[in-house]
Amino acid sequence: MLKKPYQVGQRWFDVANAEGAVKRIKEVVKEDGTVRIEMWAIKSDSLNKIAKDVNTDGYVKVYETVIRPGSNNKIDHPEDLGKNPTIDDAGWNRDNNTPSYPGLKPEYRDKLVKGQPFAIFSDKQNTNYKGDLEFARGSGADFIYKRPDGTFYRMSWAGNVAQNNVEVKENPVSATEAAQYSPRYSSAGEFYVNRGSSDTSYTINGVPVASGNIFRLENKLSPSYETVYYYVKNEPIDIELKLKKVLKSLNTTVQPELKKGAFSFNITNVAADPANPLEKDGPAINATVTNKEDGSIPFTQKITQADGAEKEVSLIQLDKVGIYKYRITEVAGSDTEVDYDEMSVTATVTVTEKKDASGNYLGEYEYTVTYTSEKGQDDKGKETGTNVSATNPKEKTGTDTEFNNFVVAPVNVEFDFTKKLSGRNLKSK
Repeated sequence: MLKKPYQVGQRWFDVANAEGAVKRIKEVVKEDGTVRIEMWAIKSDSLNKIAKDVNTDGYVKVYETVIRPGSNNKIDHPEDLGKNPTIDDAGWNRDNNTPSYPGLKPEYRDKLVKGQPFAIFSDKQNTNYKGDLEFARGSGADFIYKRPDGTFYRMSWAGNVAQNNVEVKENPVSATEAAQYSPRYSSAGEFYVNRGSSDTSYTINGVPVASGNIFRLENKLSPSYETVYYYVKNEPIDIELKLKKVLKSLNTTVQPELKKGAFSFNITNVAADPANPLEKDGPAINATVTNKEDGSIPFTQKITQADGAEKEVSLIQLDKVGIYKYRITEVAGSDTEVDYDEMSVTATVTVTEKKDASGNYLGEYEYTVTYTSEKGQDDKGKETGTNVSATNPKEKTGTDTEFNNFVVAPVNVEFDFTKKLSGRNLKSK
C-alpha cells in the first residue's frame, strides 16, 4: 500500500513570540505539501488564555496565506505585500489597535501613529511616517532618512512624556556620513508585529504582547508529487488449437472424400483446479465447430464489426498469464455407415509474457499448448493411449490430436440356388 508523506488536515503549532500573544499555526491543505499559514493574536479580554500551542481559544485570526512547498509568501502572494491586516472581531479592543509613541504633541499624534500593529512587509524600501526613505548602518537600530530633495537627517525624540509635548527632531546628516548607510529593506512577504517601532513593545491594556516580532511566512516542506502509475494492458492473444479430422475406410481401397463441414466438434472450458493457483477460468466457451476439407478444425467464430463487415476470430482469446484448459469432443452424427470417434482431447494452454534476451518484459503474450487424449485411436483403429489414467485405471491417456472416423461399407450378400427334380425331367416354363 502506498503512503503519502503529507496528510491533508494535519495541523500544528509552529512558533509564537516571547509573550505568546501572537503565534503561527500551520496546516497541510494538499497532499503535495502545500500548507496554510495562520497568524493569530490574543484578544484584549483573553490575556489569561495565552498559550503556545494549537489552541486558538481567546485568539483572533489576523492573517492567513496558502503557500506551496518550498516557497514563501513573497513568491506566492505578491498581491499581499505592504498590506496591513485588519481585525474584525468583537473581542478585539480597537482602542489598543493603533499604538503610538507616548506623550506626543497633539499635532503629531495622527502623523506618528504606527498604524495597525500588523503588517506584511513589502518589497519596497522602508520609509518612516513621512514617507522618507530609510537607510541603515550595521546590524543595530542606526537609521537615517532621505528627503525627496536628496538631503538626509536622523530622527530623535525631544520633549517630556508627562507633559505630552514629545516631538520629533530632524537632525541633519552630511552626505559624507550618509554614504556609510545602505537602503533598508524588510523581508518581503513576512508578517510583522508592532510595525514602525522597534524600540517600543506593542501592548494591550498595558500588557506587552509583542516587541517587533517578525514571522517568516514560508513553507519548508519538500514537494511531494503524486506518483502516477501507467499500466499498459497487453492485447489479448488468439489461441489456435491444432486438431485434425481423418476419414478412412478399412474395407475398401478407394478412400472416402472428406467434405467441408461434414463433422462437428464441441469445445468447452475445463474448470480450473483450486489447488493450482496458476490455473485460470478463461471466458466461458461452449461452441460447436466443423472441419475443413483438409481435415483441419478451426476453433473460430464470425463476428460483425462496426462497419457491418464480418470477421473470423478465434474462439479462445486470453489476456492474462495463466493456465487454461479446454475439452474437445466429436459430436456423433446420424450416418449409420460411419463409426464416429469417441476420443476426448484436453487442450492445456499456458499463457506467459514475452521477455527479451535481458529478461525485460515486452508487453506481449505468448503461449504453448499441450494435448491429453482419452479413448484415442489411430487411422487403423488401434488404441493410441499408452499412459494409464490416474482417475480411471481402465482408461489410458495419450497425446492424440486426430479424430479418426471410419466408413463401414455395406456388404452385398448373393445367394446361388439350383433347382433339381428327382424321378423325371425338369421342364422349362
